[in-house]
Amino acid sequence: MLCQTNDRPNHKNACKDAQLEKALTRIAEIVQQAYLNFCETTWDVPVLRIDRVPDGLEIHWADRTKSTSHFSRFAAHLAISQNVHEATLVAMCCNEPQAHLHGLIKALVEEMPVKIEEPQVILRSVSQKITIFRKDAGTNANWPNYQHANLQIAFKKTKTQWEDTHKAIIEEVHRFGHNKSFLDALSKVQGMDGLTHRVGVLAAGNLDQAIKDWASSDKKLAKIIGLDDLLASIDAAIYSFVAANNFNAQFREAKDHDRKYPRKISAGTPLSTSSLSGAGSKLKGIGGIHGEDRVTHGLITMVAK
Repeated sequence: MLCQTNDRPNHKNACKDAQLEKALTRIAEIVQQAYLNFCETTWDVPVLRIDRVPDGLEIHWADRTKSTSHFSRFAAHLAISQNVHEATLVAMCCNEPQAHLHGLIKALVEEMPVKIEEPQVILRSVSQKITIFRKDAGTNANWPNYQHANLQIAFKKTKTQWEDTHKAIIEEVHRFGHNKSFLDALSKVQGMDGLTHRVGVLAAGNLDQAIKDWASSDKKLAKIIGLDDLLASIDAAIYSFVAANNFNAQFREAKDHDRKYPRKISAGTPLSTSSLSGAGSKLKGIGGIHGEDRVTHGLITMVAK
């Protein structure tokens, strides 16, 4: 992008911020689509029903302990729109996107002068409330009672910071990679919850290898992120992983473990779909280049301040 303003010395930082923001927005779109595809391909919960209600969605999950296989075909036919489809995919996600796509995010921003952190935030609102009904664990909702995992990005030179405009309170701020380490640890836990994390970690390993192979073919990630072949490479890696591994033996062992050592099952800490499904943020303080324009983005949510 060539700057057309004559007074370049006085606004060069704002111009650099705008260029960087454009690249980050595209990266967010790629990461979002990659995670949605990742979720659908590795889906493991039978969905019985999806209801549209005044304040959002109600999604009914089957009792996983009655399943005979780990993976389950995602019930796309129950989703009445693309928004409902995506919201159902990420309804009970917490820090899985940051963990499983850590390698992708790291590769895409590798040549950018940015600092990334992983905050846990309390949201003041969500675009739609999602309530999960589980036959084996009762009812749970994605708002207002939970922390939500996110990414916070700052430009190292100008100190411009991108943040989620939906957040009300930052509870904790962790280093980039914290959530990956956390889920790696959870994947070693026995039982069905541990198996779910373990499969996700293994699938993410296949994804990371696909990214390395793709990048090693003389392609610069940060310069060709507008192409579709990166997403195609990622999708192929996850499909091949699921096709080659059904985890049914491990699934039976995990169910046996949970029956032998029963405990109260938690529905988990969900991630607001507003962080993954096209929420917008307003841009302020970058030289009036964007003013109050809306920006469509995904996992990486941002507003310059």
